[in-house]
Amino acid sequence: MRNNLKIKQRRYTKKNFQDNKLKVKDHNFELKLEEALNSYQTANYQDALEKLKYLKITKDHFLINWYLGHTYFKLFEYNLAIESIKKSIQLKSKDSLNLNFLAELYKATNEYDLAILILEESLALDAKNKNTLISLAQAHTDKGSFEKAEKYYLLVLELEKNNYGVFYQLIKLERKYLTQELVDKIKSDLKNTIKSENKIYANLILAQNENSKNEFNNEIKLLNNSHSLYLEGRKIAAKEEWNYYDTLLPQFIKKCSDDNIKINKKIRPIFILGMPRSGTTLVENIIGAGSKKIIIGGETNAFDSVFFSKKIIKDINSQVLKTDFNFKKDDYEILSENLIYQYDQLKLININKNNIFTDKSITNFFYIDVIKKIFPEAKFIYCSRNPFANILGILKNFLPHLLWSHSTEKIFKYFDLIMQKLDNELKTKNSNFKVINLEELSSDPKKISKELFDFLNIEWSESSINLKKDNIIKTASSIQLRKPIEKHDLSYLKNYHNIFKEIGNDYKWFKN
Repeated sequence: MRNNLKIKQRRYTKKNFQDNKLKVKDHNFELKLEEALNSYQTANYQDALEKLKYLKITKDHFLINWYLGHTYFKLFEYNLAIESIKKSIQLKSKDSLNLNFLAELYKATNEYDLAILILEESLALDAKNKNTLISLAQAHTDKGSFEKAEKYYLLVLELEKNNYGVFYQLIKLERKYLTQELVDKIKSDLKNTIKSENKIYANLILAQNENSKNEFNNEIKLLNNSHSLYLEGRKIAAKEEWNYYDTLLPQFIKKCSDDNIKINKKIRPIFILGMPRSGTTLVENIIGAGSKKIIIGGETNAFDSVFFSKKIIKDINSQVLKTDFNFKKDDYEILSENLIYQYDQLKLININKNNIFTDKSITNFFYIDVIKKIFPEAKFIYCSRNPFANILGILKNFLPHLLWSHSTEKIFKYFDLIMQKLDNELKTKNSNFKVINLEELSSDPKKISKELFDFLNIEWSESSINLKKDNIIKTASSIQLRKPIEKHDLSYLKNYHNIFKEIGNDYKWFKN
């Protein structure tokens, strides 16, 4: 999870292909290329992959490798994507477009130093490339190099003085950028026609301004405006996402729960579970800061990636589960191999560290019954937080890739799904499952972190609560977690209670 500015990358098209003097004269080849691209553009990535691989045997053009790279990326095959984009660059030459994408691939595999070097090379080719500047700013934010991030964001503003997405990121880095002049400018621009994406961030900035004036009703209205604008063009995707986690995946898990199958005892992940903004990143970094140097995985999204790329659940618009998974030992073994491959791409599998690493992907809790079969040595840490504080934290932080987080109604429903899942899990009395409360952790970091390390059978050290400043943190917590752990004050919640009272009263955990 992260607060990405949406980077719009143009793609090489047939016209680009011709403009680069690599015009394909084989008409049959052009038709087959068009078929492959049609499959890609309609999200039929496996079909696109097969067509492109066949074309590559026939003609090893840069455009084939370019789309192979993008297709592998869509299928979470990062290493093969990197290989294809490198080949595309070799055949065509370096430019900002292909270098920027290569850098994003290296960021996906946590090779940030290499990604930054490539982005700097891209910037040397085109010093005014907005996408390169934003990517560099994001990379330095993830690494905790906030002064460098600020520098690159300011360079973007020299090119686009009214880029409110960049202002939004700068305000998170330094509150000084939230000025009355900026607020007045935004209000004036909103009376005119501005692009939808810019309008989203304009509303988010105004919401922060209203918060600073204690105008909480106005703040929530503006936040809801921004979330609604974001969802306008994503209604189908949001519906599919919700159907997957609310309807289809539970059906799949129910079929799994009856099988007494255990697969891989060599891989020992630590799964950190919980809602966004519940302290999962803090807990992960406490574990990573200990003397044992556990490998930090962050949000690997390994299970979602494998289930999607292998089409384990088919037809995500259906209300009834459709799958070729037979829930036999062989099926689980293949699933295990695919997951281990996914983790290996992210540099998390390390026999010298006993194959122990963390994974704090948001949706892992929904897969817990599968995880227990695939990785029977896994440990689970559930991060809890005051429910209302948690919900406000999600609403106030713009989380683009979690479509349910852009609807107050869906946030409450999602939280309810998680609470039901937690109740069921606690009833199993699983000795490998522990709950850590964020408010308790922030009030007494030493005591709670010692309990956490005892649960993990890892020796505690003072370094555990003196968090590293140079960790890669790809979430909205990147800035917050560079500071010392502070006690959570919940007194602010009373300012919002009446605003959410009507929807909240439908849920027992909210009223309590």
